Amino acid sequence: MPTLTSDKILNTLRFKTIMTKDIKTTSIEVDANASVDFTDLFTNAFMKEHTSFSDIYSFFEKGGFKAKTNEDFEKIDEKSLDAYIIKQTDFSSWLEMLAIASNEYIATKFEQKK
Repeated sequence: MPTLTSDKILNTLRFKTIMTKDIKTTSIEVDANASVDFTDLFTNAFMKEHTSFSDIYSFFEKGGFKAKTNEDFEKIDEKSLDAYIIKQTDFSSWLEMLAIASNEYIATKFEQKK
């Protein structure tokens, strides 16, 4: 399953913050070389809450998207993925789904460090 690098997640969060004009200042230390597996980012609980699927694997498979490796995932047409996400989730795009999952992932990591 693909992974996302920390910089990709943070860039997505920065974009989402700008989109929502939700200005918050938070200190976070991130390893730029770290990566997050899709199953850690899109947990089963996240998928059940926002889709009719129990996990990210079945979500991609049912949509006909091959996403077993980073290379597979990079080849997915984002417009097709957005259309599928609109039909199968409560999100309006892949970017929104990724941003919300990233927010939840980071919030969980903050809670674990308390």
